Amino acid sequence: MLFYEDLQDVVLVGTSAGGMVLCKAAELARERVARLVFVDALALLPGEQVGRIVQRAAPRETTALATGPTQADAA
Repeated sequence: MLFYEDLQDVVLVGTSAGGMVLCKAAELARERVARLVFVDALALLPGEQVGRIVQRAAPRETTALATGPTQADAA
């Protein structure tokens, strides 16, 4: 979008896992981004993992494709 619309001096805002998206977008389009705003967002340092920072007590179900709440908990 930044390139398609030829945007300059963009302010990117992200929450939660969107913080990691902001970091990557800023790396790829440094000359187009004016500011980054992290609102309760993750911004991992090299080597950090989301699972080690975000601790959830709810039951989890893990498949080959994803990890998340069980179907009963989601309902």
